[in-house]
Amino acid sequence: CTHKLFLPLLYKLSNGVSFHSRACPRFDIPHSMWYTLPTINWEVSSMTLFSPADAIGSVCTLALLLEVSATPKPGLVDRLGNGAHNDMDFSTFLSSAAAIAPYFSACAKAGTELPALDGAALARIRPLGVQCDQVMLAAAKGANTHKGAIFSLGILACAAGFLHREGDLSPAAVCAAAAIIAAPA
Repeated sequence: CTHKLFLPLLYKLSNGVSFHSRACPRFDIPHSMWYTLPTINWEVSSMTLFSPADAIGSVCTLALLLEVSATPKPGLVDRLGNGAHNDMDFSTFLSSAAAIAPYFSACAKAGTELPALDGAALARIRPLGVQCDQVMLAAAKGANTHKGAIFSLGILACAAGFLHREGDLSPAAVCAAAAIIAAPA
């Protein structure tokens, strides 16, 4: 179940509740559009037409979209404003997330092709990360919208791709595999 991979991240973002902002009633979202964890679980687990690498990549992209959609976030970009940033806004994050989405699937695919889980994995996905960073900067007109996410989610996607063969996508297994991949960094 690929969808269980990032549930701790999504749960932390949501604090176990919807992504609707009750603190900002002027930005009212119809109840049918609230993102709750059961909704996310259903959407991701229903990706039966996708390869495992594509499903993992979709979960990474969903995490980016949910993070920027969480509102309010004082000082940070959210649906209502650009916080302390003059070079980016909500639409910049959406453009960037759409542009870099294929790279997370590519990192997961690289993970499925690893002969072993060791420090060489980072060298294998590093060129994907560099290319992804260039695409992000182009899509965001030079703004650093997702540099940290490219690094961390790229490693997690690679780890999940590797572990998919073994059938263990538990958060503990993915984090342990990611630590091995990231060790050379």
